[in-house]
Amino acid sequence: MISNLINIKSKKAISLLALLASLGSFISDVLEPLAPFSKYILILSIFLLIIFRVIGYFKKEIYDEFSYIIIFFWLVAIMSGIVFLLKKNTNSQNGIFSNYFPIIERTQDNLGLIQKDVKEIKETTRSIKQDTKEITKKLDSIEKKIDDKKKYLDQSKLPLKYRINFNKNKEIQIIFQPVETPREFYVSEDGGKNFNSLGFLDEIDQRTGLNLPKRIFSFKSNKKNLNIQLKYLDINSVIKGPFNLNIDLIKEFKIFQKKKIKNQINNWVQINNYTWSTNNFKYADPSKDTRIYSDWNISFLLENRCAIKNVTIKLDKEHYMVGLDYNKKNHITIIGYTNIFKEKKILFPSCDFELKKYSFKTSYKPSNYIDKTTYSVEKVFNSDTGKREIKMPSHAWEKNFSTIPGMYSQILDLLKYEDMNLMKSTKSKGELKEIFIKVEFFDGENTIFRKFTNPKFN
Repeated sequence: MISNLINIKSKKAISLLALLASLGSFISDVLEPLAPFSKYILILSIFLLIIFRVIGYFKKEIYDEFSYIIIFFWLVAIMSGIVFLLKKNTNSQNGIFSNYFPIIERTQDNLGLIQKDVKEIKETTRSIKQDTKEITKKLDSIEKKIDDKKKYLDQSKLPLKYRINFNKNKEIQIIFQPVETPREFYVSEDGGKNFNSLGFLDEIDQRTGLNLPKRIFSFKSNKKNLNIQLKYLDINSVIKGPFNLNIDLIKEFKIFQKKKIKNQINNWVQINNYTWSTNNFKYADPSKDTRIYSDWNISFLLENRCAIKNVTIKLDKEHYMVGLDYNKKNHITIIGYTNIFKEKKILFPSCDFELKKYSFKTSYKPSNYIDKTTYSVEKVFNSDTGKREIKMPSHAWEKNFSTIPGMYSQILDLLKYEDMNLMKSTKSKGELKEIFIKVEFFDGENTIFRKFTNPKFN
């Protein structure tokens, strides 16, 4: 029976020994962070072994009864002592067996890398989540700004864009220009009571698949202010408007002339060499009188003078010129004009009064206010009977502007620049080579000096 008990205890001891060996290996190699406590475990195990030994000295049967526990503490003491001694001697950070078996160390390293990678993945995931939140906030902010911009660009809250043309047949055209794609325009001329469609062109709009809408409103009127209402369908068939358009046609006419002047710079000056003067001077033909160098004019600027405040002219040198002028004393006849200059600033009188009285015209040259009449001359001193021409203020001028002091004089003062004949003279400095022109418009805008070269010297 005693032998059986010993065998049982031995088996228990062996099993416990194997378990502790495995546990020791696990603690030392895997649960390596417990190694710093090996010193305290060793002390505790020795202390308990001493107590059991003292008890066994007095009562041996108790010692025999708890022998397997004593064996357990011995093993714990041995294992903790080994761990403590090796830890102290080698300063190993990876465990006892890993120092002798590289495969264990590599396994621990791999476990450490895995833990490190998992930690980095968690941190990266956390960072991605934070970045995603920030991106979402920014997208929400951008979307809100876009929505606010759409509201700001709402056509119903903005004046409609348009452009106005003044045609030769006194027809006025308004070209509507919304900033979005329209499907149809409607215009009212009775204060918005009735709207009429402008219709469609015989052309497909590739954006909508429908006929392009007409966007030009044409009319003839002596009124200088136009009040109309406009609305249109957008690409989604939503009505935009109505827009109240109160248009100052006099101001728009000046803007129209200004655009024409800026777009046709090459027409500002015309220079002709040895040609008949348009003023029909008797000796303007160089084949008869070689005193005439050439002639030049700024007729284009005079035609569109309503948009101009003044013009500055520079010649390459001083030149002696003749041209049409008027009798400043009684305004009855147009007479010859002579002058010499190198640079001159020419003031253009306002044509507001003319614009109010007349329909809009294509030309506002001073010569338009002159009537040419002829009369017969009887034979005198064996000379043939001929005809003489006399230039006098037009009937239209007398009817509309004779009551305005000085206006006629200011306009006719520009007459000479419709045709300036350059003559050979002791006062002149040779043939004209270059002319420089600078224009100041009605709204205060100035151009730079533009150079125009005599074709003879190109």
